[in-house]
Amino acid sequence: MLLLEVVNEGIEQTFGESVAKTIFFHMETKCGVKRNDIIKKPEVFHDSLEKLLGPGASVVEQFILRNLQSRFEQNLSSIGSRPFVECVRELKTKLEREK
Repeated sequence: MLLLEVVNEGIEQTFGESVAKTIFFHMETKCGVKRNDIIKKPEVFHDSLEKLLGPGASVVEQFILRNLQSRFEQNLSSIGSRPFVECVRELKTKLEREK
């Protein structure tokens, strides 16, 4: 799924490929979150990212949201003031309607 690829790219661009792999590994082993769950269950992804990165999770989420907005040329209203989960759901809904 293209949404998942953009999320993956956002994490890789933020940390580099090896750290991104480590984050995904720990998300799966410590939090039970598989990559495919990121778009299906953004709240679980958010919680596990917070668990692993603490306050730094919000910075990563904002970077991911900007990448998603840019890649899909979508205006995610109030991107900086709304929770990550709401923005991901909004984008997912918009993209599903366009199919």
